[in-house]
Amino acid sequence: MRITERRLRHLIRETPLIEVEYTADDIESLGALSLRGQRVTIGESKLRQLIRESLLAENLAGFVSKTQGKDYRSTVYDPTFEKEPSDTERSPKSLARSIKTSWKEEADHAFMDSLVKVHWFKLTDDWHKNFVNFMGMSRKNEISTMGYLPGDSDTRLRSMWGECGVIVKGRTTLAANSMNAMLTGYSADSNDGVRKKYSSSGLPKRSTFFASKKADQYDYSSSDYILDRESFDASMQDTNELIVDNWKPVGFVTTTPDLLNDLAQAVHVVGKRDWRKMGRNHHAELLGQALTAIEYGLPIYDQKQRMIPDDEIQRALKGEYYD
Repeated sequence: MRITERRLRHLIRETPLIEVEYTADDIESLGALSLRGQRVTIGESKLRQLIRESLLAENLAGFVSKTQGKDYRSTVYDPTFEKEPSDTERSPKSLARSIKTSWKEEADHAFMDSLVKVHWFKLTDDWHKNFVNFMGMSRKNEISTMGYLPGDSDTRLRSMWGECGVIVKGRTTLAANSMNAMLTGYSADSNDGVRKKYSSSGLPKRSTFFASKKADQYDYSSSDYILDRESFDASMQDTNELIVDNWKPVGFVTTTPDLLNDLAQAVHVVGKRDWRKMGRNHHAELLGQALTAIEYGLPIYDQKQRMIPDDEIQRALKGEYYD
């Protein structure tokens, strides 16, 4: 990707003549277009910032261009594509690999690393079992998460897919503003044979569907993918999807609004009973979330992205209210 001449000339005109003098050849060596025979004076840090910002604006356009015409829809809802009948150059499996490669080449990985990533759990009867299974799986298995802007007071950690979740860090391998743009399926449905095949590298997740252009039958396309901050739609933080590899759990989040007061109340309601045997009970579930997070050594966060100090959690677990 190369910065356009019009953009570079505009940036140079706007930038004060400070710090470092660059010839046209110097600018070309930084990956910009050649302005032979000219000299410009520009601050080094400012130049790097401006070039970086201009290149990032091209990320989504580059991805859209590279994936043009690579439309496919898998015949099976399997993110590993092991059940696909063929692996030819134009097969869904090959095209899905190509989409991930193009995304990797165009994405701003520093921005992806900065996002808060959460793997959510719905509070069903099996939520604790699902949590334990998740924490016990290989960290090389690619997982689905939702991504949130860090440190944004307007951003709440919440999702239509769960009431509690594990915050993870890891390498993002694919991302879109809507999970419906990728349809990555469920790796939990993979059989033992598939799991054995990927026991070393980890289970992959790929889009089981891809459309390079929106059409009557497709509500989503390549333009709905996330490549950088510019293509990240903050209004869709509760429906986006980021595939993450080589991950590690770093926190636990619950969407309970008044966490400490509700937790203290839960202690009184549950009493000496086993929260696991109380079924679908809000107080039992909240107490279970807190105790489970502590058991696995995960700091607890509220939906405002605030890490709750351990002493405050311990006071709530003693039944002390904070009003």
